[in-house]
Amino acid sequence: MYFINSRYVVTYQEKDFIKAIERFEAAKEIDPDYALIYLGMAWAYWHKYSLTLSLEDLN
Repeated sequence: MYFINSRYVVTYQEKDFIKAIERFEAAKEIDPDYALIYLGMAWAYWHKYSLTLSLEDLN
């Protein structure tokens, strides 16, 4: 699942980070013990924040 979602986080566009986060959330529901989901989600949130500087992305 991580590698499928990674195509959304390499574009550096906010809409793609949002889509990646949604997919990581869905993957978390399927297998909450898969650590790479959390790595990908954190990476997506951090880079989305770096584009928007929205404090919402840090919570």
